[in-house]
Parts: sequence; structure tokens; C-alpha cells
Amino acid sequence: MSTESVAVASPRSWQEIRDEKKAEQAARIPVEWRLTEFPSAGTIDVRPIASTCGILSGRELKITGDSYDATSLAAAITSGIYSAEEVAVAFCKRAAVGHQLCNNLTEIMFLDAIEDAKKLDQYFKETGKTVGPLHGLPMTFKARIHTLPLFLLSC
Repeated sequence: MSTESVAVASPRSWQEIRDEKKAEQAARIPVEWRLTEFPSAGTIDVRPIASTCGILSGRELKITGDSYDATSLAAAITSGIYSAEEVAVAFCKRAAVGHQLCNNLTEIMFLDAIEDAKKLDQYFKETGKTVGPLHGLPMTFKARIHTLPLFLLSC
């Protein structure tokens, strides 16, 4: 029998894991999309902040606001009013603002979404066709936490 000891790493506290995840999330928000001012304590409705913080342009506010539902936004992309990239950036900016105010995201994948949108725009430019009826519409999926090593699986 060996007398060598095996080093066992101490389990990390949930606070350490949380802090690491929060730092990762913060790093995935581009500097120019970060809020410089936050609402005062007691603010109940933070929805107007997206339109007053200066992060989204007027055009991006129109894309992400009440002017379009999914069908009309898809039609606007198909007709060339907006590119898939422009729509993705607008929604990513709005999500970044929302997350900084409400901590509403788990996995932040803005750069992936924008790269995918660029590919859709390239396809549209080359073929004059969309890849389908949801071409360029940003989507988000509810995550369900399961077991390690996977922190989440999207449905």
C-alpha cells in the first residue's frame, strides 16, 4: 500500500463560482454598451432606460421597440430595410442594457449572434433569398440548469 498522499482540491464556495460567472458575463458586454449611470434606489420601472441611456440609436430603438412584431420585422429584413446584423446588434444592445439593470441573462453570446447575422446577410446578398421565414430574427431560449459539467442546456 502506498503512503503517498493525494492532494484534494478544496471545493470552491458558491460565492467564488458566482463571482467568476459575473466577471465572465461583464467581460462579454462591449465597453461601449455599458451603462455609465444607474437608476436611483427605489426605481420600479427600468424599461425607459434603454431609450434614455444613449447606447441605442434611434434606428435601433425603432427595431427593438413597439414598431415591429416578429412578422413585420422579418418582412423589413427580407425587403432590405434592415440587415440581419443591424437587427442583431440592436437586440444585443438592448439585452445588454437589460442585463445590467436586471441581471436577466445567463449565457451572453452577443458576438456569436452578430457573427451568425453577418453570415445571413452574406447569404442574402449572394442569393437574394432568406434562409427561411425567421431569417435574421434574434431569438433567445429559456435555459434549464441540469448537472455538472454542463451548466445549462437550452430548450
